[in-house]
Amino acid sequence: MSDSRISTKVGIFVLISLTLLGFLILNFSKGLSLIHPTYVIKLRTSDVGGIKRQAQVLLGGLKVGTVAELSLAPDGKLVVLRLEIDRRYPLRQDAHFSIEQSGFLGDQHVSIYPQSTTAPLLGDGAEVRCEEPFNLQDAAKAATGFIQRIDQTAHRLDEAIARVDRVVLNETALSNINLSISNFKTLSQKAVRIADEVELLVLTNRPSLTVSVTNLQRFTEEMNRLATNLNGTVQENRDEIGTVIQTLQSSTKSLDELLKGLQAGQGLAGGLLRDEELRETVMQTMMNLKTLSSNLTRYGILYKPRPVKKDPSGPPEGTKGSGLLRR
Repeated sequence: MSDSRISTKVGIFVLISLTLLGFLILNFSKGLSLIHPTYVIKLRTSDVGGIKRQAQVLLGGLKVGTVAELSLAPDGKLVVLRLEIDRRYPLRQDAHFSIEQSGFLGDQHVSIYPQSTTAPLLGDGAEVRCEEPFNLQDAAKAATGFIQRIDQTAHRLDEAIARVDRVVLNETALSNINLSISNFKTLSQKAVRIADEVELLVLTNRPSLTVSVTNLQRFTEEMNRLATNLNGTVQENRDEIGTVIQTLQSSTKSLDELLKGLQAGQGLAGGLLRDEELRETVMQTMMNLKTLSSNLTRYGILYKPRPVKKDPSGPPEGTKGSGLLRR
């Protein structure tokens, strides 16, 4: 075999080996696969963090594509990530995209979280919104502010404890607290003693208490029975009670009319109330009748009074009364 043929065969073998090696590198590295076709999805986000080209796109931890390109949006406010997704893994429009990090210091990647199986599929070149990655610096700033607030709170707590120690836990306050505890202990002992005395009183007077309760129960039964009888009496004599009430109403009405008549001066009684002279005459007549009745009772009907001597200083003749009217 000539040297030229051997060189040709070695060259062909090396070329085939290099081709296979390149294919394997492309197939197992972060690059695109030459076997499976892909489709493009564009992600819009305000911050991409530290993600780079050729970063992995994971769906449930499985690599389904790569980040092919990063560029600014035409407005210059957002960043566009161009993803190349394997066509074997169709994505739906309600899927969530977020930039995450593998571990604490690992590489960043794009994670896809599918939501439903009924939403329409994303087409080639579709644009969706992507959540911003976790920013460790912002978290550190927020943690710093939080730590400062905790430090301020701890400082205020120390001041409050110092004030409590100065105001509440001084010698006078502790003495008052000890005195209060002693008084409370004494009061508790007295309360226990009173409770024991009450219990002893109840135990020693249990028969009397039983009799009292029994009497009270009997009295209650008698009252219930009396109420029942009274109710029955009222029910049986309802008509008579109604008649009595009507009679009382009629009598009241008649008395009202009589009172109105007296006030108006009608009849003898009304005239007496209205006429002052007639009232005086009737009163004088009643007094004379009273005197006559007294003399008759005392001296009899045949009593003859003695003649009265005239007294120059006495009253005139016209003022002398009848003998029957003198006592």
